[in-house]
Amino acid sequence: LIISIVLCTCYAFSALTVAAETEMKLDDMQLLLENPNLAFYMNMTTAEFAVEARETGDVWYSNPINLEETETIALGDSAKRLKAQFLLEYYYLDKPQTMNSYIDSVLLDQVDISVEDSKVRVHYTVGKEYNDEDGIPLLISQERFEEHLLDKLTSAQDKKQLLDAYELIYLQEVEGEIEKPLKISLIDTDALYEKGKYQLFSPDIAELVEKADEQDSLQAQIDALRVQLTVSLVKTILGAREDYFELGEVTFSDIAQLVDRPTYIYKGLSGFRQRKLLEVIKKTDYGLSDANLDRSENHLDPIKPNEAVFHIPLEYYLDGENLVVNLPVGEIGFTEDYLLTSLTLLSFFGAADDREKGYIFVPDGSGALIYLNNGKTNVNAYASRVYGDDYALPPGAKRTISQQTYLPVFGMKHEDKAFLAIIEDGDALARIKADTSGRGHSFNTVYAEFLPIPTGSLTLHTGTEHGSQDKKFYQSDIYQGNITVRFAFLGRQEADYVGMASHYRGYLMQKHGLQRLAHSPDIPFYLELVGAIDKMRPIMGIPRVVREALTTFDQAHEIV
Repeated sequence: LIISIVLCTCYAFSALTVAAETEMKLDDMQLLLENPNLAFYMNMTTAEFAVEARETGDVWYSNPINLEETETIALGDSAKRLKAQFLLEYYYLDKPQTMNSYIDSVLLDQVDISVEDSKVRVHYTVGKEYNDEDGIPLLISQERFEEHLLDKLTSAQDKKQLLDAYELIYLQEVEGEIEKPLKISLIDTDALYEKGKYQLFSPDIAELVEKADEQDSLQAQIDALRVQLTVSLVKTILGAREDYFELGEVTFSDIAQLVDRPTYIYKGLSGFRQRKLLEVIKKTDYGLSDANLDRSENHLDPIKPNEAVFHIPLEYYLDGENLVVNLPVGEIGFTEDYLLTSLTLLSFFGAADDREKGYIFVPDGSGALIYLNNGKTNVNAYASRVYGDDYALPPGAKRTISQQTYLPVFGMKHEDKAFLAIIEDGDALARIKADTSGRGHSFNTVYAEFLPIPTGSLTLHTGTEHGSQDKKFYQSDIYQGNITVRFAFLGRQEADYVGMASHYRGYLMQKHGLQRLAHSPDIPFYLELVGAIDKMRPIMGIPRVVREALTTFDQAHEIV
């Protein structure tokens, strides 16, 4: 009796804990869509979402909750990836690269969420649009420097760090004629300073000039400072102008704005010092628009965005008892040299942790089950192309023998609840993947990967001493349709693989007019059994190949 009470108390406590965790997680989200069957919530910062099935009260999350407590394997970026809604792979110059929606979009604050016509649309800008150092002004007037940077800082240390990164310079018209015009290798100083009509000054140079009348030896020091600042100024302009290729191309028209206008020039820090400067600038209101304004005022090119950036829209809407997730591939924006070859969608939706019981359903042949937390991390994770191999591509090496996948479906049951996913669009491009906990993280997952640009490789025999080389090739055009996955949340009586099969049959009947076959007594039946395999076993200490029965004749008789 005592044991029963303790067990019941523990179970009740566990159920209360789960319910409390669910409420806490939903508190971080906003209700965006609802109907009599489902409620859709989303975290407006991270774009994680949850779907509540109102009949059962079950809440399904796009990503694992309470990762700080439940994740014990993945670390660093691998742990952050558990918060992503999709993973993409692209090729540039035949080299593969990967990015995901959390690290390369959410953490960069490049996500826009909108709700319109009962549909949630999340626009991800994946990949850093601009480098951090692009926000550092190269040339900025003293007035703007003090207004937008220096005066915004409250710490004396921050102000010193900012001032240490810049040098104040200006041009002044010369009265009379310069005895010794400035000469610098590779720089046309005559064109730069209008044949000595103007001279470059800084506070240090101005101070030395005042003393130069008393000490002739200071002229060499003044000239050295002018050379140093001139080289720095010309290199700064050359590095920020695409139409200039040599130092000698910079002329007075590029620096005329400096006449009697004190301007700060960036010294060009690197490494740790540059990172500290960026931290200081982030404490101000100075942004990319300000940096571009200062570039324009100083005849520099505007900041150029990075090319390895993808604009990906993801849509969610409720359809009766189902959640529909849609990715319009034709609306994805990217530079054509960056080939989008793979999109993995919602790889952690409904993930079960390493304590739960249940199984993953995959459409291997007529269907197969992978039991949760089975510890089989020494074998390959499940991956299968929907409808089989693409015969337009050279066949790759096969490490395992699997049944063909005929149906674009997958699902998972954990404890007393289950979901079924149906790939409605993009199914011919899909590869269904599944894995249990313990390999790279602490969760059991099943999801679909899509190949919008199919990719293959060929081995080219060169006939030279190098022998051969592998060459990647790609489909010429990206798939222009939609990737659509429908998620159905099964009631308590349906929460198993039989319920999944029954639900999919009903879906096919309603959506595609599937009809029941008429009864016939002459339905053919074929049964194939594997009788035995050859296996290496030690016989009296000597390894021998022996035949090991998998199905005996008596077992075959019983099966028939």
